[in-house]
Amino acid sequence: MNQFRKSLLIAISLFFLSACANSTKAPSKVKTELYFGLSKENVQIPEATWDTFKLDIIENILDGYTELKAKGYWKSPDGTKYYENSRVIVYIHDNSPAEQIKLDSIVKLYKDEFDQESVLVTEQEIDFEFQ
Repeated sequence: MNQFRKSLLIAISLFFLSACANSTKAPSKVKTELYFGLSKENVQIPEATWDTFKLDIIENILDGYTELKAKGYWKSPDGTKYYENSRVIVYIHDNSPAEQIKLDSIVKLYKDEFDQESVLVTEQEIDFEFQ
C-alpha cells in the first residue's frame, strides 16, 4: 500500500473514531406515554391517592419517567361528554419484552385499582441525545 493511501486510511479511521467518541446521541429507544384518567364514575380520584399509586407502583417498576398534569376529554358512544384531570407518564426505554411487561403491569394494576375501562398507551420509536 502506498504512503498516501495508508495516511488517508489512518485519517479516515481517526475521524470516525473521534466522531463516535464525541457523540452523545443514544441509540434508538421507545417513548411510551401512559395516559391515566383521574376519575371514577365521575368522581375525581384524590391527588394523594394518585401519589400513593405513583410512589408504590410506578416508581418501583420504572427506572425513571416524566409526569405531566393534563386535562382529559372524551365523548361516550351515547354522546355524553366527560372531562377529567389526568396524568401522563412519559417513559423512554429499550424496545424489549421485559420493558413491555413492566408497562403492561402498571396499566393492569391501575385499571384494577381504580376500576378504569382503559389507560391510553402510545409508543413511538425515537432518537435522543443529552446536550
